[in-house]
Amino acid sequence: MQMSTLAEIVTRHEKFARPAAVKVDIEGAETLALRGAPSEWFSESGPLWIVEINPAALKRGHASASEVVSFFRNDSFDCWLLPHFGFSDNARNLRPRPLPSDETFNDAWFYNLIAVPRGAGFAQRRSRISPLLNAR
Repeated sequence: MQMSTLAEIVTRHEKFARPAAVKVDIEGAETLALRGAPSEWFSESGPLWIVEINPAALKRGHASASEVVSFFRNDSFDCWLLPHFGFSDNARNLRPRPLPSDETFNDAWFYNLIAVPRGAGFAQRRSRISPLLNAR
């Protein structure tokens, strides 16, 4: 089976060079996809990202949740976690939360990381998304 990195796809198909959003959910291989993405996609003017973080699947792929998060620097992205299938009795009460620097990823089976670029081009999108993620 032939595989291509996101950066290789962009060089062959110019129309994919500036996506508005990227969703990555590949059962523990997320870091491989992130490593193969064009570096400009990780800037404040890059796309919005939604990346699944499944600690168990990442471990099977010899990666970690902190490695996934490391692609989204605080100076370029506002990052949020949406936990799914919590471990505790309050599992149904898990809410989206800002991604703290010391996140342990230990209250749910998996998460969606939402990384919203901080660039001026995303100001309107940030203002629409923020109230949804801050709802408690």
